[in-house]
Amino acid sequence: MIELGWHWIVDAFDCDGAALADRGALLRLLTDVPQVLGLRVVGEPQVHIESAPEPLLVGLVLLAESHFSVHARPAQRVLHADLFSCVRFDVERCLLELQQAYGFREHRAHFFERNLPAPAGEPT
Repeated sequence: MIELGWHWIVDAFDCDGAALADRGALLRLLTDVPQVLGLRVVGEPQVHIESAPEPLLVGLVLLAESHFSVHARPAQRVLHADLFSCVRFDVERCLLELQQAYGFREHRAHFFERNLPAPAGEPT
């Protein structure tokens, strides 16, 4: 098996709507999370705000190890985030950073290893 990396996906509910609508808070999160996890940022964090049909903030930062993205829906008080990295990272610490930024108490998360089958003829 060929390891490609680790992917963490989280949906958080009943978030602080004002925090979700705060562009500066999202930029800070995109900067702070990779730093706290020891991941290397290779581009400036980007935030796009979409206003129709409802407010949506989309944030992305490219990492040497892959990416960290966040979709914040203030009207629904919902946050969607995913972090993919070719090196292991501290999922609990990442969740704590999100909780501190957006104040949610309920979430669903999935963490899984992404891989490819070993080439034919190689041991698995």
